[in-house]
Amino acid sequence: MRGRGHFAVAALERGGGIGLRGGLPWGRVPGELAWFRLATHGRIVLVGRATREGLPPLPRRRVVVATRSTPAGSGWETTPDAAAFLAANEGVAVIGGAALYGATMGLVDRLLLTRVDADFGCDAWFPSLGEGWTRTGIEQARGDGPPPWAVEEWVPLSRP
Repeated sequence: MRGRGHFAVAALERGGGIGLRGGLPWGRVPGELAWFRLATHGRIVLVGRATREGLPPLPRRRVVVATRSTPAGSGWETTPDAAAFLAANEGVAVIGGAALYGATMGLVDRLLLTRVDADFGCDAWFPSLGEGWTRTGIEQARGDGPPPWAVEEWVPLSRP
């Protein structure tokens, strides 16, 4: 189902960690959140339920929560099937968490991975890329201040 312009956006610590106790482990990294806003602006973003609960509002994006159980009164737009949702849409940004990344790795055309150069003792991890992906580019940080970070673009080696 690749080829529909879907991509995943994630920020990872050195060891591949993406979360700690339901949130970003590093708090605010200067410039990185602005980069995320730019990458996802005007897009449909697909997010898992637990990750959505920890997110601030995401203006100028259509946020769809992949979940089988919508919290009462949440007002969220939801889908019970991430794969079916991706098949019916184009250019969706998958923004986490770990289970959703794992379920959609074979469905996205590229990965935009922010590598945060620090260790935070994470308890949630980005799936292993294995040998099916290759890095095509790296964009150096534009923020000022620690920790240093850079964005890597990855694409699948082959398309089914």
